[in-house]
Amino acid sequence: MEYQAQADFEYSIKRNGADGVAFHTIAGSGINGTMLHYVTNECECKDNTLLLLDLGAKYKGYCADITRTYPVNGKFTEKQRMVYEVVLAANRAVAKTAKPGMTLRELNDVCKKVLAEGCIRMGLIEKEEEIGKIMIGNGFSDWGKKEENRQLQWQVLNMAVRQKQKEQVLLVENYYHELAISCISENLGQENIYLEELEILKEEDRKTGKELYKTLYWYLRMKRNVAQTAARLRIHRNTLLPRIARINELLDLDEKDGMECERILMGMEIEKLKND
Repeated sequence: MEYQAQADFEYSIKRNGADGVAFHTIAGSGINGTMLHYVTNECECKDNTLLLLDLGAKYKGYCADITRTYPVNGKFTEKQRMVYEVVLAANRAVAKTAKPGMTLRELNDVCKKVLAEGCIRMGLIEKEEEIGKIMIGNGFSDWGKKEENRQLQWQVLNMAVRQKQKEQVLLVENYYHELAISCISENLGQENIYLEELEILKEEDRKTGKELYKTLYWYLRMKRNVAQTAARLRIHRNTLLPRIARINELLDLDEKDGMECERILMGMEIEKLKND
């Protein structure tokens, strides 16, 4: 099970003196390994699949971050081995090329070139420049749903087109998040979503002008990470913390579990989409 791999790692680092984990351990087997920031860790690790581990120990202020992929049964299939070796070659090429003064863009170009050459050898792409394109696999396993698949792909690609040019890294999970919101909103039609928590914040904003609604939106989007929320809002941490404290006073946010927070965020996303 995925949680057993997580438990083995976390036990080992604590036993050897680490303060704890640097971040929530990711142990994704099979298709879960392709999900960005997968942290559920509750599925069975099946034979002939891969297990991706994204993890790190924290020790006296130092936080490690390591990603490795292993075959669950101890042996790669031929196709898994081919892909693994291409990724390993890219990793080694970047390590060999890196030197003081190089930019991340230059190192990324080295990585992409090696990956492109490997993908061409495996028949996944035909030209080197294709490695930079967004590739979307089948969203439905049933070939009879070809039309639904095509529509899904076009919606995701359209979301990619709307991204700002300066954003070089496009997160696929954001596309599907936006797609889900869009589909839910369309199904609601002209109906408005009502959440008591949001009305409380709106009323507080009208009285104080503290932008608690906007603050909560980014706080939830950033998984309650204070530093990332402050960066998104472009405010100092010391300005953000009193806002979060006030939100907790109004909504008891600290007492809500992940599902309740997702419900609130979903309501905010739908309102945002309808108002745009």
